[in-house]
Parts: sequence; structure tokens; C-alpha cells
Amino acid sequence: SSPFPRPKERPNHAVIGAAMTVPYVHLLSAVRPKRYDVRFEFQKLGADDAFKGSLKADLDLLTPARTVELHAKCIQVHSAVVIFQSGEKLKMSEAVVQDASESVLLTFPSVVGPGSVVLECDFTGSIRGPLSGLYHCDFNGIAGASTHFEPVYARYVFPCIDEPAAKAHFKISIVAPSALTVVSNMPEESSRSMDGVTEHVFAETPRMSSYLLGFAIGDFSVIHLEGKSPVPMALYAQRGKEKMGQFALEIAAYSLDFFEKFFDQKFPLPKLDLVVPPAFPIGGMENWGIITLTDRVLMDETASLRKRQGVANLVAHEVSHMWFGDLVTPQWWDDLWLKEGFASWVNLLPLDAKYPEWRVWDSWILSKLYGGSSKGGALEVDQYQATHPIEVAVNHPSEVQEIFDDLSYNKGSAVVNMLYHSLGHETFRKGLSEWLEKCKNSNSTTNELWGCLAAASGQPVAEMMTSWTQQMGFPVLEVTSSVCGEDWEISQQRFSLKHVKEEKRMKVNTWTIPVSFQHDGSAGCEERTLFSGCRTKIPRKGEWIKVNSGIRTPLRVCYSKELLQKIVKSGTALKPMDRVGLVNDTFALVRAGMLEPSVLMSLFESLLATERDPLAWVGHIAVLRKVIDAFEGAFEDEEKARELKRFITHLVAPLKERLGWEEQATEDAWESLLRPEVLSLLGTLKDPEVCRESIQRAESYLCTAPSHSNGGLGGLNLKAAFRSPCPACGGLEVPSSAVRGVALRVGLSNKASLWKSMCERLQAASNTEERDQLLIALMGHSDGRVLEDWVAAAIGGKLPSQEWETLFAGLASNRHHKRLAWRMLIRHWDAVEKVWGQSQFKMKAIISHAMSKADPEEVQSFFERHPCDVAKRSIQQQLEGLEADARLNAKAQDLHNYFQSGMPQL
Repeated sequence: SSPFPRPKERPNHAVIGAAMTVPYVHLLSAVRPKRYDVRFEFQKLGADDAFKGSLKADLDLLTPARTVELHAKCIQVHSAVVIFQSGEKLKMSEAVVQDASESVLLTFPSVVGPGSVVLECDFTGSIRGPLSGLYHCDFNGIAGASTHFEPVYARYVFPCIDEPAAKAHFKISIVAPSALTVVSNMPEESSRSMDGVTEHVFAETPRMSSYLLGFAIGDFSVIHLEGKSPVPMALYAQRGKEKMGQFALEIAAYSLDFFEKFFDQKFPLPKLDLVVPPAFPIGGMENWGIITLTDRVLMDETASLRKRQGVANLVAHEVSHMWFGDLVTPQWWDDLWLKEGFASWVNLLPLDAKYPEWRVWDSWILSKLYGGSSKGGALEVDQYQATHPIEVAVNHPSEVQEIFDDLSYNKGSAVVNMLYHSLGHETFRKGLSEWLEKCKNSNSTTNELWGCLAAASGQPVAEMMTSWTQQMGFPVLEVTSSVCGEDWEISQQRFSLKHVKEEKRMKVNTWTIPVSFQHDGSAGCEERTLFSGCRTKIPRKGEWIKVNSGIRTPLRVCYSKELLQKIVKSGTALKPMDRVGLVNDTFALVRAGMLEPSVLMSLFESLLATERDPLAWVGHIAVLRKVIDAFEGAFEDEEKARELKRFITHLVAPLKERLGWEEQATEDAWESLLRPEVLSLLGTLKDPEVCRESIQRAESYLCTAPSHSNGGLGGLNLKAAFRSPCPACGGLEVPSSAVRGVALRVGLSNKASLWKSMCERLQAASNTEERDQLLIALMGHSDGRVLEDWVAAAIGGKLPSQEWETLFAGLASNRHHKRLAWRMLIRHWDAVEKVWGQSQFKMKAIISHAMSKADPEEVQSFFERHPCDVAKRSIQQQLEGLEADARLNAKAQDLHNYFQSGMPQL
């Protein structure tokens, strides 16, 4: 039997690939690799250009057979020989491509196993256009290439056992044009130049999985960071842009040092490089020793605080993978969440230590648990019937792409956060350290991690966590006063967007729930309990109880109306995130049909009148936006439609007066982040003052010469912004990067003549934040015909494909043409599918944007004719969301009745 057995399927797992007819056979059951020595020769690096390769692999063959099967796709093996320990050689008789298993079957004249052998073979392949495997990169007219092997693309570049448990040592040599820079996982040991090319020989790696191998070839420039990190670090970027990576490099260095101490485990490689190729399919990839990143991590001195936070989160996430994912790797893709969920949580630790003013844990609740104004939060994606457990049986590698999703990342991080608070910092850290030490340079499973944490804590970790990782969904807790009034009664059921009556007919789910709660008069002190049955009681100690205080467990809470009124009246006694939780939960309950819309309006009126915390306001505004979207078009009567807009304007307008457009030297970091949210929302609501100011500031920006700065940040001043006055506009200041996007989007929406100047500015802009803001603003244009022509040209080659997601995000937010995004997707489907059809994230994101206002029947019909396996579940979730919005939209009369009744508070 194999020394690496396939993890047993758990009976309550969701099965991603239930429809697969060809069972997947793990090649590791017959061949165990120990070491690969691979040499690549590149004469040209254009898309579809061929390359040569030679492989020398030390293998343990585990069964007697005349064949050796290795993963290989889009490569051709021309010759192969097996060398036995005796020195005897046996040449291959044929190589047969196995399309179903994405492998090549090398057949020999006689039996070649069991035992240790060396396999030598020569092969050829070609550089890909799609951004996976080894793909082409354009360095301003100079051809280069970069790799992206996760999850199963190493097989596109060389024959190997391309499974995460097949760890081996890698020795890489690359022959490439001498004018180009070549980097890989390990430091370069030697180089030799000849006839315009140079052979680069890299040191041998530690044992690692094939998907973590990486290299890049191109016209790179480099910056180094010496003395600020445990090992030498460098950042490689397209020539002229390298200094814009200074912030990313410094975050990486700080994070590396932090994690060495937190995990009590030294970084085991002799160097760590960050590589930023001109094109990359996702945000970042944790190739061991050579992290590859999107060019969106490059920033100049105008970068907004929001931009810096995004870059810092991404970089710290990838650095954490050097331990979680690289040093210890999931045994199989069932446990994808084990690296992604943990990395999405643990990356916050160094950022919290370095930037306490960022309030990263509260920010995480807004963005990763609740989803902010997007639909990617853990409680957003897991509220649908078309969800999946965190641990999910993957029966074929082709299914892996579908679980690289917000649930694996965000719900994964949410349950880790829950467990962390249940066990305590030191106990949790001790358990992680022991797990890393036990499993380093090897593979592991979720249960093995639970065992180490249980040993460190003395707690039944697996028993609690199984209900969260092995079943779909999450609970809603209903809180009421007992009949006698001496207790608070809490019951649980699965939360679903479907109507409660429908849900009760489905399977009853229960969770083992660690609950924190705060009593009336407890002065912010929390108590905790753990329950796993359908109901529990908590002794009553006051007039109200706030359940899930601190928002440490991923669930919703539904209070009786009387209890909710009492909680709201003591709102200032609650922490800011508890107030955010009340608003988020109430909106979700309204959307699910458990509460009426008027309850949410009353909550807004009561709670927001006294809200002073800027981060909490960012959370409230995200919900207000969802309310606007949910009821858009609900009223045929224009006056009734204006009631909701007037109501929200009444709530938010005071913030505009307090914050204005310009940053103040003494303001809180989150006031800087709140300002564009307030102005953007009021611009959407057609606030006259915001619309007028947006036009003026957009004109001021467009009057200035475009900045081509490739400089670095010149330090870490978080309020840096380019705001020099524009003489042509009467000295009005150019908007800072934080509010520039608002000025452009709202300005163009109210003055169509800005279109031409914005198009010209987009063509000249190189700063990624500036380009995103321009592109989203342009897609909000009121002229649909102009937009259709522009989008056709953009997808036809005028716009880099990496910006198509931003393009569709802009179209989705167009208030003039609600379904234009969907029309553009189906019109250009072939082009979008060709480029991003196998992407872990891009295809899902593009479809999600396009579907946001689409007709459900039209969507269903289209995808029946054009199936998209990588986004199948995401599409079903979106359809469920559209159905829920339609049900909520039908309750618009309740809103009108509330506004007509004088808007009573809770």
C-alpha cells in the first residue's frame, strides 16, 4: 500500500466532483519522488515559443511494473531511460499521453520496480498565453516568462508527481538570454555564459511540493533589503518600477521576523525574494523563497491608506505561507483551508503589532466576516444552500479551482479566530508551534492540527471544530426572555436566505458554539459559555443581554423586538463592533424574511444618531449601500423612491459636514477611510453639494499633468497625498488619492463631457490605484452606446486583461444602465472565458459583478448553454441572492408605511 494514503472521505462532506465519471488515481501510490534535477533551455520567450528540458529524477518505485507514470500535460517526452542501483540502464520503448489523468505513461521492455531508480528523460514544451504553468510576460516589448503552478500546473512545464504530498528536493538550471534576469526559489550557485545565453544554476531546495516551485525570467530591476530581516531579501519588478515595491518589501521583512518569533520556527531558506512580473493571475503566490505578486503591490507617494492596507495584508498573507503551506503542506486539497484559512487570519498579527492605529481585527470583521459592501464575507457566501463545508472532499484535481473561494479563505479564518479566542493567545501559539515542529518538511491534515491544539490546551478541540468545518452553513441564535423572566433562552438553527418555514423542513443542523455575552450593567465585562444542543439558558442579570459580544463567532443573532429596543437604548454601552454586528445581523434577518424592513429602518434611526466611531460608520455605510441596492427600482412612484434616499441622506449628511473633503493632520486613520465612503454614498444619492464639488475636483485633477512617478514611498507617512493646487481651476486643490475616485465617478456621472479627458488620462496613467479609479468612473458613464463600443475595444486588446475585473466592477455599479455589465459579459464571453476560464478568482469575480443586476432566468439559460465549471457554485449562490433580493424588493411597501408613520425609533 502507499505510504501516503488518500485521506478517508468523511460521510458528511460535500463532494465537489460528484459528477466525475473517471476516478482519480493518485500517482503517488506507485511512484514516490525524492529529488528532481531539471534543466530548461529558452531561446525565445514569446507566447507559444517552444523550450527544451531535461529531467533527472530520483524515484522510489513502489510496485513491480513495466511502466512509470508521471503527470504531464502540454509537454512531449522524447526519450527516457531508467538507471538501476546496479548501474544498469533500460531505455523507454514508448511514451503514451493519458489525457484523462493528465499524465504520460512511460513503458519499458521489462519490469522496472519496486526499488530506487534514477529516471532521465528529455522533453519539450511551450510557453503559455494563459496565466498558468509557464506563461509569457511582456516587459515593455521585451519578452519574458513567469510561473504559476498552484494547484496543478507544474505538470505543464516538466514531468513530475504533481500532488501536494509528493514532496521532493528540486535542483533547477535555466538557460535564458543573457540580457535577462533569472530568479528561482533558491540562491543562484553559478552561472555560465555562451553565445548570447546564460545558464543559471540554483541551489537545491528543501523537500517541498511541486506547486511551490517557481521561477521568473525577464527585464527585472531589483532593490535589496539588508539588515532588516532574518535573511537577505529583495524585490524584483519591471525595470523602472522597482522602487515602488519598497513598502511591500519592508512589510515582508517585518512579517518574516514576526512569524519566526510567533511560530518559534526559523525561516529555513537562505533568502526570500518578492517577484512582481508584469502579468500575474491572482494577488500573490507563496512559492517557497520566491513569492510572486501582482503589480498592484507597487505604489508611489500618492498611495491612499486603503491601498497601503491592502498591500500589507496581501504581503503578510503570503509570508505567513512560508510556514503554513510551505514548511507544512496539506496532505491533499481536501485541506486547502488549512493553509488559506490560517494564513488569512495569522497575517493580521504582524500588522496589528506594526500598525495598531489600523485596528486590523475590527477591520477584518467588516471585510472578511461581513463582507463590507461586497459579497465576499464569510457570512455572505455561507448563507446560501449552494455552499460547501470548509473541509470538502476533492475527488479530482480539476475540482480544486472551485474551492479557491471566499469561503475557504474567509470562513476558514473566521473559525480560526473563534478557536483562538476560545483557547487563548499563549495556548493557541504553543499548539501551532508544536504542530509546525512535528510536521515540518512534511504534510498534515486538519485532524492532526486539532490534536496538537488539544494537547496544548487540554480541550476537546476536534469535537468543537468538526461542527464548523465539516458541515455547511452557520447558526442563527434566537434570543428571548423565558416565560418566568429569570433566564435568557437561546436556540439555534441554520441561517439561510430561504424563508424560515422552508428551512425548518430541511435537515436540522446544530453547532458546538463558544458564545461570549455582555449583560446590562456589566460595564463591558464579558462572560462565556459553550453549548451544542438546540437550546440553552443563561441566567438573567439585567434588562438586556448582547450575545456574541466582540463578534468572535461566525453567526447571526436574532433578538425579540422588545429585547432589541432595550439593547439599542443602551447603545453607547456596547463596543463599536457590537453596534456594527447589530446592524449587519438585522439586515441579514430582514433579507431572510425573519424581520420586516421597518425594523431595520428603526434601528438605523435609533443607533446611528449617536454613532461616533469612524470604523463603525464604515460598517454601517456598507449596509446602507446594500439597502439602496436591494430596494432600487422597487417603487414605480418616484416620490416613494425618494423617501429612502432622503432618509439615508438625513443619517449620513452630518458626517459630510464634519469630515469635508480634505484630510486633517490630527484625524484618526479611520476618519481618513470613512471620508470617501461618506462622499461616495452621498454622490450615489445625488447630494447636490457633493455632485458639484465632485465635478470641480475632477476637472482640477484632469487639468494637471499625469504623474509618471516610479519613485518609492520615501518612508511610511500614511497620510501622504499629492494635492498641489491647479491654477487653471482657480487654485482648487487636486483631490488626494483617497477621494479622487469619488470625484471622478460622481463627477462624470453628473457631467458627461468629462468622458474624453478621463479616457485620455487613463491612457497616460501607470499608477494602478489611479487606473482603477479612472476605469470604475468611466464605466459609470450615462451613454450606454459609448460604453458598449469602449468595452468592445478594451476586451479586444486596448485594456490589459488583468484590469477586466475592475472594468466589470465599474459596469456593475453603473446607475444609468443596471444590466449593462451582464450584456457585456455575454457579448464578450468567448474572449473572457479564453483568458480567465480556469482562473481561481478572476472568472468568479467577473461573473459575480456581471450578475449583480441580471435577470435570473436569463442567467440560468445562458450558463446551461455555456457551463463554467470553475464558477458553478458561485453562479448558484448569485442566483439565490437575486431571488432573495426579489423577495425583499416585494416588501417595499413596509418601508413606505414606516416613512409615512413618522419614522419611529426602536
